[in-house]
Amino acid sequence: MKQEIIITDLAEIKGVAKEISLFTTRRKNILIRIPHLTEEENSQLEAKVTKHYSACGCGQGRISGVITLVGYVLLVLTGIISIYELGVLNTILLYFACSIVTMLIGKIYGLWNARKALLKLVNELQIK
Repeated sequence: MKQEIIITDLAEIKGVAKEISLFTTRRKNILIRIPHLTEEENSQLEAKVTKHYSACGCGQGRISGVITLVGYVLLVLTGIISIYELGVLNTILLYFACSIVTMLIGKIYGLWNARKALLKLVNELQIK
């Protein structure tokens, strides 16, 4: 059973945002119960917070992986990366190394974006 986080104050969302990281894979169910909001507003806020909190960065990692593949194939086809000089195995290994690095960067970017979006949401709600 998943643990639950019951949020009763906007400041608690900042704490939830800090839980988003590359090394934290377990997520908890988010329940928003802020007293001065209506049930509908709590529900809408819960959906927004859950969307950002559950982000894993996989989409951005996948996109960067595809871009890396296309870019690498172009570099090989144009001769900038020479199969004749590196050999087939080293060319493939170099691709995997580049791919892992770019997908990791994409994943980190996706997680950073989710954290930033949650903090922005809190700031917008505190202004209202």
